Amino acid sequence: MAIPQKKYIPLLIDTLDDSSHFIREVITKELGEIGQTMEDGELKTSIIKALEAKLSDTYTLKSTLPRICDYAAQALEKIGTEQALDIVNRWHQTEQKF
Repeated sequence: MAIPQKKYIPLLIDTLDDSSHFIREVITKELGEIGQTMEDGELKTSIIKALEAKLSDTYTLKSTLPRICDYAAQALEKIGTEQALDIVNRWHQTEQKF
């Protein structure tokens, strides 16, 4: 997916709360891709905060598949800023494995 215009990023962030597991998974991954190359600091921070909120989303379709929170952690790692990595490190220290 090509990086969307900046005006669409808030819409993508809002879509993280969709009831569909598939939609949340795809958007979580995409925001990691977008955040990795995002130059706009304010938008990057918004993406990081939105992904941080998904670290509590433990839903998965099957116990053998990653949870939404796992995809969020991967997306934050992909963004790779100090802020994003600190969030992931704190989450890894406290998260419950299923």
